[in-house]
Amino acid sequence: MKKSKKDCHKIDFIESWNSIEEFYSSFIESSSSSGKDALRLIKQMQDLGLDEKNKSWTGIDDFHLIKE
Repeated sequence: MKKSKKDCHKIDFIESWNSIEEFYSSFIESSSSSGKDALRLIKQMQDLGLDEKNKSWTGIDDFHLIKE
C-alpha cells in the first residue's frame, strides 16, 4: 500500500521531533536545566499534536518549527 503525501509528511514531522528530543536529552546528561526545560516544552507541544503538523529542527542556539 502506497503512503499518501500527508502520511509521509506526518512521519517526517514525527521523526524530526524525535531527533529534537535526542538533541536536548544530551543536555540532561550534563545536568543542564535548559535541556530539561526544552524537553518539557517539547512534550507539551507533542501532547497538543503539534509533532504531527509541524516540522522541527535545531540551529546552533535555536529551536525552529515550520508548518507545511
